[in-house]
Amino acid sequence: MSRRRKKNKHSAQSRNNGNAVVHEKRLEADKPVSNTKTLRGGAPAHLPVFTGGEKFSWRETIRKFGNRLRLALTPQSNKEAVIICGAFLAFTIYNAVKMVKTYPWGMPNEPYAAEGQNIDILSETEWSSLTSELNSKMKSWPAEAGIIIKDFKTGRVWMQNANGRFRSASLIKVPIAAALMEKLGEGDIALDTSLKVSKKNRVSGSGTLRWENNGTTVPLDTVLFKMITESDNTATKMIVDEIGYDSISASLRHLGLENTNVCPNISNMTSKKIRDDSFTTPKDIAGLFEKIYSGSLVDKEHSDYLLAILKQTKSRNRLRAGLPEGWQLGHKTGLLRKACHDAGIVFSPRGDYLLVVMTGDVPNYKKAKSFISSIGKITYKYYRPHEEGGIQETI
Repeated sequence: MSRRRKKNKHSAQSRNNGNAVVHEKRLEADKPVSNTKTLRGGAPAHLPVFTGGEKFSWRETIRKFGNRLRLALTPQSNKEAVIICGAFLAFTIYNAVKMVKTYPWGMPNEPYAAEGQNIDILSETEWSSLTSELNSKMKSWPAEAGIIIKDFKTGRVWMQNANGRFRSASLIKVPIAAALMEKLGEGDIALDTSLKVSKKNRVSGSGTLRWENNGTTVPLDTVLFKMITESDNTATKMIVDEIGYDSISASLRHLGLENTNVCPNISNMTSKKIRDDSFTTPKDIAGLFEKIYSGSLVDKEHSDYLLAILKQTKSRNRLRAGLPEGWQLGHKTGLLRKACHDAGIVFSPRGDYLLVVMTGDVPNYKKAKSFISSIGKITYKYYRPHEEGGIQETI
């Protein structure tokens, strides 16, 4: 072998080793920041301590762009390649700039009001006005909808079509996460378990894991984090495959979600209706979020862990739209096959409350998102302090 060939071989090996180190460091950086707590069963609780998702990186953005181009495209000519590269790069830069400008980096992961703090709760008159506005708004909505609001300080509840059956879309990822919490609590699996990205579990749609190479190993805590915060479909399929449909179904029954199912077609991202689909009800989703909030999902530690992740979802519309500065929202959205949802816990100056808004057979997604946003904004108006423009009770 010539000296030049030996040198080229040595250089290629060095590059491969270097790429392996960079890849390992990148996966490590993707993991949520952890504290020293542990969940039952010895699993490390990598509790996220930042809000706003993963830290933005130009290097990571360019790397993902390269992976997307390689996996999704096979250009037939250099001209086509240049056009496609330019379009993808422009789209990536646009979204990166939009994310940097709009996302609330560094928001503390704490409730709005400190424990034991005096809260100016809503009066009976204010609650009546609030629910009256919600009722009027719902009557004006031309499609199917179900709404539940519960004030945790007073225990007041208002609901419409709570038992309506809706296609769950990505909202099903919260019940799946809850089933995973049960498995963690029983010690059947640990958060540092490594899952592999493969052709079998690669799913189109939301999320970044689908752009990883086959065989890439990702810790379970990172997969869970991406499933909730990015609504990552590949992450969802990885978790479902790991713990199994039967196990998830049993957990849902145990958690009291009697009208919620996870179907094997969960990876089907078609916009057309399918025979076997995942369904749920506003009542089931509300009950699950209340368990998470109250600390009764497995135990307080697992509940708080999941709630911390839910506070970091990346959606900027629906209930997030119009959320007053300084408030927090632990929630999950869903959008697929003419279903559009948002559900979660709002942490406001006048008390924490549960809000679930689900819609079905919507005329279009833009109108559905706007409807959900309007429901949220009505509640925000009443839960603002009076001095900040909230509704002032008149006598």
